[in-house]
Amino acid sequence: MKLIKDHNSQYVLRIDKGEDVLEQIKSFCTEKKIGAAFFYGIGATDNCSLCCYEIEKGIYHDQELKGHREIVNLIGNVTKKDGEVMIHAHAGVADQTLQVIGGHVKKMQVSWTCEVFLQVFPGEIKKITPPGKEASLME
Repeated sequence: MKLIKDHNSQYVLRIDKGEDVLEQIKSFCTEKKIGAAFFYGIGATDNCSLCCYEIEKGIYHDQELKGHREIVNLIGNVTKKDGEVMIHAHAGVADQTLQVIGGHVKKMQVSWTCEVFLQVFPGEIKKITPPGKEASLME
């Protein structure tokens, strides 16, 4: 990953081939002590895992996607839970026929490049998990 631009709590990051998008954003935010931010990005992936949460059963349905896909939309937030940086992201990725599939991002390995635009807020946003629930809420 390379920091391309740094201006007034706004960063442009280039995530390189072979790197995992979520891991790189988390690493950058941990290093910079960022506890509240949102991000969006575009790029390409050849190995990603998207999922959808089934509320009634409290489980994720995962789908592994191999092969080249365009990241047509990547959006997410940065929060903290128990003192650790948490990344929550959703994405839409398109295959060679321009068919798009989207969902919650579990992993996303870059195949060529991924450009991420990160906007930081002062302080922290904390994730909480209500008793008996899987889903996290922010406060």
